Amino acid sequence: MNAVDILLGLDADSLGFKNEKELEIKRLSQKAGKPFIVKLCGVPARRFTRTISGTTDKSGTVQADKAYDANVNLCVIGLVDPSMKDKDLMERFGCSTPGELLEKIFSPAEIAAMGDAIMELSGFGGKDVVAEVKN
Repeated sequence: MNAVDILLGLDADSLGFKNEKELEIKRLSQKAGKPFIVKLCGVPARRFTRTISGTTDKSGTVQADKAYDANVNLCVIGLVDPSMKDKDLMERFGCSTPGELLEKIFSPAEIAAMGDAIMELSGFGGKDVVAEVKN
């Protein structure tokens, strides 16, 4: 049986991957006295790629400042609840942009953790997704 035969035997809807996830932000749970849960979603591949493009220089070295900015932008896009685009939240925290609001609410470590989760939800960054076939 070849790969085409296998694909023809699968349900097309079953090929997708889970693209939503909830995470508890422990620091904010402690401050609020109750679980602070954020809802994340995957970002379409082309938008994901546009968001993270330019994070490396010509030699392929990651530029930390650009990588951090890309991660902030990725979180603004993939953070469903609370939405960093919410006008009331931006006004309440005195922020003029969603990225500024994200940085005011979440620590760099929390932003990194959410960014990693969004990357996986978007279909990037998984480990052990392929295996070499030994003949």
